[in-house]
Amino acid sequence: MTKKNIILIMTDQFRPDYVGYGKNSGISTPGINRVAEGISFSRCQTPNPICLPARSALITGRYSHQVGALAMSGELSLQYPTFPRALQKAGYTTSLIGKLHLMQAWNFATTARGEGYNLVKMNDTVKKYGFDHVWEVGGKQLSRRNYCEYCEYLEKNGVMEEFRDFVDTHPSPNRIAANVKNDVVEPFPLSDEYYVDNVIGDKVIEFIENQCSKNQSQAPFFLQASFCCPHTPIDPPKSYLEKEALICDEIIGGNTYSDEVKNKIYELRRAYRAMIKLVDHQISRIFETLEERDLLKDTVVIFSADHGDTLGDHNYFGKSLPYYQSAGIPCAIRHPDYPGMGENSSPISLIDIAATILDIAGLDNSAISKDWPDFNDRIPAKSLMPIISGERDKVHDYVFSECDATWYMIISENYKYIKYPSPGNPDGYREELFELNDKPETVNLIDRADLSQIITWHCNRLNHELETTPCGQTNNA
Repeated sequence: MTKKNIILIMTDQFRPDYVGYGKNSGISTPGINRVAEGISFSRCQTPNPICLPARSALITGRYSHQVGALAMSGELSLQYPTFPRALQKAGYTTSLIGKLHLMQAWNFATTARGEGYNLVKMNDTVKKYGFDHVWEVGGKQLSRRNYCEYCEYLEKNGVMEEFRDFVDTHPSPNRIAANVKNDVVEPFPLSDEYYVDNVIGDKVIEFIENQCSKNQSQAPFFLQASFCCPHTPIDPPKSYLEKEALICDEIIGGNTYSDEVKNKIYELRRAYRAMIKLVDHQISRIFETLEERDLLKDTVVIFSADHGDTLGDHNYFGKSLPYYQSAGIPCAIRHPDYPGMGENSSPISLIDIAATILDIAGLDNSAISKDWPDFNDRIPAKSLMPIISGERDKVHDYVFSECDATWYMIISENYKYIKYPSPGNPDGYREELFELNDKPETVNLIDRADLSQIITWHCNRLNHELETTPCGQTNNA
């Protein structure tokens, strides 16, 4: 086989410090660790710590503002080129199994249960993003309103309404940490076989086995195996929760919490780790199948997430913040030709995975670029293959992130600069500068006179990224 198979394992709301290969993680993840046998990136950032914007950026190799996806609303236009479409043109069989989440045009406040998207009926539309095969999950919380292949599976087994009832009673919006004291960690109410990531794991295995059974000289495949954990609701099956110990670890900025609040955060983190263990088991199953089918030597496996979760740090639960726990994400890549490359601490972005996948397939960014309409040729993603192959130590001096038009950020090797604009007041913006090097982001250095040149350097690059990557124009076709 001249071209490698590529499996992109995506997770949802996965903190970067909750992987077993990380420093002092306190969690065992043997499946994920197998991906890191190639290389791990300890300073990977999401371009936007919200689901739809991050995923829209990933599939296009662009920043979320370049594709009109700054917040959790709207739909990714099919006019933007995507890397799966480029792979199709290059002869790959492409498949999406699990959560894609590129469409979110219904209103959270007004859309009733079951009245969101019918993703089963929209399957052919979703395929236009570049997939030959789609088995889509709307998401753990979103399946309450959306109807997807997972809902169809639950409905055929007579348990869909029971599942939706459970989600209805376990709303998990972003909130301040002190409000978690009344939260109840309640295990998934159905049999383990119905748990969403167990079902996704089965479908992934089925796809790989079907690819092998077609014929041994088949075209290479790209598979996006997109799990829904450890996203809220925090609902691990009881069989996983019971095996997870309670750990009283550090809560950054939590020194003012009552013991009651701290204990609740520890309980929620315990359940969060249990969900990770379940996903890790599915990843181990994927590796076992690749080995059984003699595919591991011909397959690149990538592991990452759309964003993280603060889990009580910085007085917050959830995503959308610029801090490490929310905007940082895990990333590891196992390329069979380049084993044992270790850890790389240079700044990289989730969008770089798009350019890396293209590079692995023998393509470059021109495959997701077009000359017209204007600005569709501005592709900030960079291939990580020079790092993976050992040719270079880094491909970026800094990376860019943003969220909901509420903040913009530059992350360099040693610092993080954040700018918070003030709507209606051009002089009312706020800035933060944090030193990295494994230090908690709690001491704002923006007023340090001796760091003025560093602040200017980061501010100039923030302006540069915003000014040189405008939104790609579309038409009415």
